[in-house]
Amino acid sequence: MGPPPSTPRSVMPADRRAHERTPDTLPTRALRRVHGGLVHAANRTPAAVAAYLATVLAAAWAIALFEGWSFGDAVWWAFTTTTTTGYGDFSPVTGGGRVVAVLTMFAGIVAIGVIVGRIAAVVIRTHDDFTHEEQVELLDDSDEQTRLLHELHARLDVLDAAAGRPARHTGSSSRVPGAGGHGSPAQHDGAPRTG
Repeated sequence: MGPPPSTPRSVMPADRRAHERTPDTLPTRALRRVHGGLVHAANRTPAAVAAYLATVLAAAWAIALFEGWSFGDAVWWAFTTTTTTGYGDFSPVTGGGRVVAVLTMFAGIVAIGVIVGRIAAVVIRTHDDFTHEEQVELLDDSDEQTRLLHELHARLDVLDAAAGRPARHTGSSSRVPGAGGHGSPAQHDGAPRTG
């Protein structure tokens, strides 16, 4: 037996093909790690909030370093910048501070978007989905209705037998209209039903 055939490039997912073309350099590996971290955080609300707070603290530390602000003022600036509020009471003036500001803006937009998206997903799912208990209750109700329907069919069969008519509710054909159930023209002899 030879090696397994390789997957043709045309049927590989596009992101995998792009991954194969990307050179394995330090910046590329770093971006892949950041991407993996974002995906991880996006799927877990506490991780997303932690990533956001880490972004705020890192931005505050960096801006305080470049601009010489107190850490409290830097945290205030980082929160207002990441939430895109931007009161304008603090503005970076150094080149390094402005680079930090641009990175903070992008990181804030992504982080806030992820958090709002997670909260919306939880609210929508909670509002629209049945709980496990509700699903069990619906299933139990359905089982009870099916049992009562079978009991009713059995009683009708007894009445049909007493009236001299063949039983119409036995077997799986009783669920198919026109296949031997009530109202089937093939078994209706024209006499009015009694009982």
